Amino acid sequence: MTEGKRGYSDIVPYLGPYLLFLVITAVAGQITSFAYISYPVRAALVTIAVLFFWKAGDYPELDLKPSLLGIAAGFAGFAMWVLPEEALSFLPKIGSPSTFDPHGAGDEWFTAIVAIRMAEAALLVPVFEELFLRSFLLRWFDAQLEDSDDWKSLPIGRYKLWAFVGVVVTMAITHHRWLRGGLYSALMCFVLYREKRMGPIIWAHAITNLALWIYVLQTGEWYFW
Repeated sequence: MTEGKRGYSDIVPYLGPYLLFLVITAVAGQITSFAYISYPVRAALVTIAVLFFWKAGDYPELDLKPSLLGIAAGFAGFAMWVLPEEALSFLPKIGSPSTFDPHGAGDEWFTAIVAIRMAEAALLVPVFEELFLRSFLLRWFDAQLEDSDDWKSLPIGRYKLWAFVGVVVTMAITHHRWLRGGLYSALMCFVLYREKRMGPIIWAHAITNLALWIYVLQTGEWYFW
């Protein structure tokens, strides 16, 4: 494990925002009175964390330039998530489905909560989640296979089978619909292996999440979030 120039481990900028998001989400799930206020709190704190590390120079690989492949993968990923549930109903699921429903906060807060969650899903989550999964974790697994701690010196988008498997499994087990989560992770890895940079997968993830939000607003299937 190497230490960055500001005195903290090189892992912290990648793991920190990801864990912060998960912890606030978990707390909100246990404390009903905190559930709705947690959305702006979570979005603000995770944004501050990402911006802090970015301004400190901890994400030199971060770029926001899209590609045609990334855009296409974003829409393909959306289609993957909304496949008819009956087609995969025979598969066991991990944990419980989301109970999120912005109507529960009252009509006066509905628009604000939807706007915050949509902005978080389309603008924030793709950045910190892809940085954690496919910048850090993919290279970290790769480094472990070489018995090295110097994961940050490895190139973005280098294919190693067991590193790929590790990242796909990680995303699968953190999603209620684990098969879709794993397949989506594999799709994002494929784009990264082709493009060799972060911009296309961040755009792909953003497009998927935005399209999914529009779908949810039209159908009322809030369990997707």
